[in-house]
Formats: sequence, C-alpha cells, structure tokens
Amino acid sequence: MYGSGSSYSSSANFSYVVGTGLVISDATASTDSTHGALVVTGGAGIGGKLNVGGNVGFNGTTAIAKPTITGSKGANAALTALLTALANYGLLTDSTT
Repeated sequence: MYGSGSSYSSSANFSYVVGTGLVISDATASTDSTHGALVVTGGAGIGGKLNVGGNVGFNGTTAIAKPTITGSKGANAALTALLTALANYGLLTDSTT
C-alpha cells in the first residue's frame, strides 16, 4: 500500500482509512476457500462479530442457504434444546412443533 497520513490506497478495488477500516469493493464471488475478493491463506482471527450476508459452508462443504427444519419434536427435550441453540446461532430456522 502507499499513501500518507490517515488514508491509504493500493488499487481501485480496496481502500483503507484509519479509524474506518479496510473496504474491499471487488465483487469476485467465492466458490471455495481459494477464490473470492478476499483470500486468506493462513488462519483468520476475528476478535469481534462476524456478519455473513450470503450462504455459508463449513469444513469444506459447499455453501448453502440456512435450512428450515420442520416436523414434530414430540417430547424430546434434548432435540428441542439442540434446535433452539442452532437457531439462536442463525444456522437454521426451527419450524418444528
């Protein structure tokens, strides 16, 4: 990057402003862990919230939309607790009864 003071820029696809952060305007879609507007070869540590607006894939799976779980839970308290926890994480929509 180059620049001085509180504003730096390296290309038309991203900018960094001290106090505001890094903005990547490249719209390259991610198809796997090695393609997309931002690719991190090593690990990524995130100390705050992470908000994802699109579909998510974990452990090498293809990214999918958040599933909706339907059907009857009956009197299974453990299943109820599990579905509630996963819904609270935003991983699924619990439409069971």
